[in-house]
Amino acid sequence: MSSLGRLEAVCLAHPVLKVVPGHVGLSAIDKRPTSEPVTVTTLGLRGDIQCDRAHHGGVDKAIYAMDAREFTYWERELDTELPSGVFGENLRIDSSSEWGIDDAEIGERWQIGGVRVEVTGPRNPCATFAHHMGEERWVRRFRDHGRPGVYLKVVEPGQVRVGDDVTLVDRPGHGVSVASWFAEPTPDKARAVLSMHDSGAITVAHYTLKYLIAAVHR
Repeated sequence: MSSLGRLEAVCLAHPVLKVVPGHVGLSAIDKRPTSEPVTVTTLGLRGDIQCDRAHHGGVDKAIYAMDAREFTYWERELDTELPSGVFGENLRIDSSSEWGIDDAEIGERWQIGGVRVEVTGPRNPCATFAHHMGEERWVRRFRDHGRPGVYLKVVEPGQVRVGDDVTLVDRPGHGVSVASWFAEPTPDKARAVLSMHDSGAITVAHYTLKYLIAAVHR
């Protein structure tokens, strides 16, 4: 297994939930770092929650991870310090060399400490994220940057903690990264992933599968 980087921060929901517009009215987007080992189940990190479970959480979005270098970029753009968890990320990963976690292929598997995970797709910025950040046109701005972080499915539960190695277990080989799909969801990219899904080589998460199918038929 080749090294992809190191776990820089593990973040859980702040116990005081954030009041936000919308039908749910509350959000757990405000995460705070912990230095303690955290148990991870198929539904995510123990001690974390999601309020809007129609769009967040569940098996296919159990963990949200971002690349640490993206916060270096956004701190320059926003001219402010961005503490761990501020974007709602559960894991902040210090990735290695030129590779970043947004370059992971859909369906790629990693080992993080005692936990095995699978990359299911990109995070789509929403109105709650914009409200939390308080930045004008934040959704468009975040999307245009094209490095949204990834959702992870837990394949093998266990424990994670700051400092754990992140290693590559398996890369499907279809060549469609989270970043490239997020930037330009073309029919050719969709077919490449769907062919492996249809053959049983990988199982694509439902929330990503519907976009792949839509791209092929548009």
